Amino acid sequence: MNNYKTIERNGVFIYLMEIPEKEPDIKPLHLNEEETKRYLSIKNQQKRKEFSTTRKLKFSLFGDQTIQYNESGSPFIYNENKFLGISHAQNTVCIATSSKRIGIDLELISDKAKRVAKKFCNPNEQKHFDINSSFDMSLLWSFKECLYKISDRNELIFLEDLTVEKINHQYVGNVRCKNGFEKYSLHFEVHNMLILTFTTDEII
Repeated sequence: MNNYKTIERNGVFIYLMEIPEKEPDIKPLHLNEEETKRYLSIKNQQKRKEFSTTRKLKFSLFGDQTIQYNESGSPFIYNENKFLGISHAQNTVCIATSSKRIGIDLELISDKAKRVAKKFCNPNEQKHFDINSSFDMSLLWSFKECLYKISDRNELIFLEDLTVEKINHQYVGNVRCKNGFEKYSLHFEVHNMLILTFTTDEII
């Protein structure tokens, strides 16, 4: 029986696993040698649990393979003909796989994004998102995190270079590039107090 939840949307497979409240007393058995070294080097207890749970979910999906990161920070796994996305928030981690590049984000619905909304929500976006709404600002921030990740984390300014609009009831993300903007279809779901957002490299 799987101890994770699976969601399939638009050719993207998303796997969610809860982070345990208490860290195990012994080294987690699902970690390989390289992951064990990383695990033991993490001093912050919450970050250690996030790392361990992410690797436990990875182990359930891909076995004893190691998550690698390219020069821009995007995750991948050798010998898997799939692109990988990873995120975590509150008490949940997620891994997404797709045949296309993917940006995915988990975000806790809170007042945090609302307090700094003017740093990432431009006037045009305020036509589609309520700057005084914790949900709307958390959703917009999460959308922009997805766009940032799928852009391979180039030096982009959230307020100007990553923008979101709504066209015919569909959220569309715009990422600044050399020749203007590239457009991406954005998707989201709500799970308890978490917003899950994702996009692939299918430019619309």
